[in-house]
Amino acid sequence: MAHDLRHALCRFHPLFSQFMRRSMAGSETSLARVQVLQLLDKHGSTAMVDIASALSVTKRNVTQLVDGLEAEACVARQAHPSDRRVTLVSITDGGRAKLRDAGESHFRAVDALAAKLPPDDQAMLAKLLDKLSDQLADDRS
Repeated sequence: MAHDLRHALCRFHPLFSQFMRRSMAGSETSLARVQVLQLLDKHGSTAMVDIASALSVTKRNVTQLVDGLEAEACVARQAHPSDRRVTLVSITDGGRAKLRDAGESHFRAVDALAAKLPPDDQAMLAKLLDKLSDQLADDRS
C-alpha cells in the first residue's frame, strides 16, 4: 500500500509541476514570481531570507525574483526598522493586479483538471491534500 502511494505521489509531482508551468505560460510571469507575490499578499512585508525559507529556494534566487518583480513595480523593498542587515519586501498594488491576472488563468486550468474527477473524488482529494499539507507544515516548524 505505501509503495503504491509513494509511486503515485512521485509520478504526480513532476507532471503537476509541468502542468502548473504550462498554465502560467500566457500570464506574462513565472510560477516562481507568482509564489513570491502570493506569499507577500498573504503575510505582508517579509524579510528576503524568510521568503527563501518559505519557498525552499536560495537567497540568491529570491534576490533575482525580487529584482524582476521590483523592476515591474510589483514589489517594493524597504529597510527593516530595527535591523539594517535585513531587507523587507512588500507587494504593491501593481503586484496584486499581476497576482489576480495570473491567478485567474491558473485557477481556470486547475478547475478544468479537477473537473475530470467526480465531485466526491474532488472533495476527498482536497481533504487528503490538506491533511498532507498540514503535516508538512508542522514538520517544517
